[in-house]
Amino acid sequence: MKTANFVAAVGHALTPLRDPARAGQFDADNRADQERLRDAYSDRERKPLLPIAEAVYRGLSPRT
Repeated sequence: MKTANFVAAVGHALTPLRDPARAGQFDADNRADQERLRDAYSDRERKPLLPIAEAVYRGLSPRT
């Protein structure tokens, strides 16, 4: 059932691409959104990672 839901969601998301009248606007909007996200995240400082020994000492483990 999960596969059917995924296929339906992807099909719905791609509808604007199948309609030539809407494809150009969809592409322009998508490119603008990607540019906005790149700008938003480029200004962030990367949070320093803990050395593995410190993480183990604190009892931290990777998420699984």
